[in-house]
Amino acid sequence: MGIWHLGRARRSLSRKKTPPASSTVRRSANLCIEPLEERLLFSIAPTLVSIITNIPTDGAVLSTTSTMVLDQAPQQLIFKFDDGQTINPATLAAGIQIVRAGGDGIIGNGNDVAVQVGFEGVPEQSNQVVVRFLNTLPDDTYQITVNSALKNSSGQSLSTGTSVTSFKLDYGAQVSAVVPQPIVRTAQGTLQQMSNQIQVYFTNDTLNPVSAQTAALYQLIYTGSATGTATTADDVTYTPTSVSYNSATNMATLTFAQNLDQLGSGLGTYRLRIGDNSMNGGTQTVAVTPDQAGTSFATALQLGTLNSTSKLITGGAIEPPGFSASNGPNTLVLPGGPTDPGQINLPSSAGQSHFAAGVTADSNPAITTL
Repeated sequence: MGIWHLGRARRSLSRKKTPPASSTVRRSANLCIEPLEERLLFSIAPTLVSIITNIPTDGAVLSTTSTMVLDQAPQQLIFKFDDGQTINPATLAAGIQIVRAGGDGIIGNGNDVAVQVGFEGVPEQSNQVVVRFLNTLPDDTYQITVNSALKNSSGQSLSTGTSVTSFKLDYGAQVSAVVPQPIVRTAQGTLQQMSNQIQVYFTNDTLNPVSAQTAALYQLIYTGSATGTATTADDVTYTPTSVSYNSATNMATLTFAQNLDQLGSGLGTYRLRIGDNSMNGGTQTVAVTPDQAGTSFATALQLGTLNSTSKLITGGAIEPPGFSASNGPNTLVLPGGPTDPGQINLPSSAGQSHFAAGVTADSNPAITTL
């Protein structure tokens, strides 16, 4: 860039002499360019800022310094790059590679499995990339590599060269298969059906041998008839006499006192319950009509006496992520909280109180009646 500068130069004379008063001095005008500082627009190589999963609901940022453990499988990943970038979607397939360890927990030992992607693209936010998986991810260790093949619209590669992020999926032990009355090969090489046994196969999560061989945690429940019934009133529960657990094959063998078809209930429909020793008693049902529901303790409906095997279902709720009876109160933000807009926090010295005269805060943790 520059500006035009009009300059005047005197014509050189061979000798000095004073021109006459009436004479005219001849001058020449030249156009000159004076350069200014150049203004250039620089293109910056993309920098990976974060990788976000859709699990839990509000998303989790994967750590770049350690292997994060997730107990739910993400369906997609969002790659966020620095503001102002426009990622070239044609470079995603070669620029983003996702593999899993293949079940042994070790990446790079030759048996890694490439994770199949159902969709990958650049959304309206041009500095982001969305990758959706084709199938539900299994329990395993995963590695995400963003390499120099990924480029922005100016053809520039990742500023850091290559970015590697790892995470691990750990669902906990799950039942993968149940084989009733299995057929095994004996030491003599013959096949034999074990009519009083059930084989339970678990996923690749080594179980605690003590709990895995606790017979009370396996309940074979007769559901009432050949086709089964919807009610639990006619259910009969049978527990195995012994359980053997093989950690190498992740299999538990349940042995019952009799052949399964010769148990006390005989032929019929059975279901196998695994994981706890809760009694399979019937649920006591109390019918309540709208006019019976009282509005005070004095008019409350009496439900009667519950026996030791009955359960009274009073309601249910879908609780927010992270809530459990062991980690304290619910963290759900409700209206009217101290952080709501317009909330005024007055110091105690202000002398204001919202209690009625002579009434103080309730210190009774139970329900107080007036």
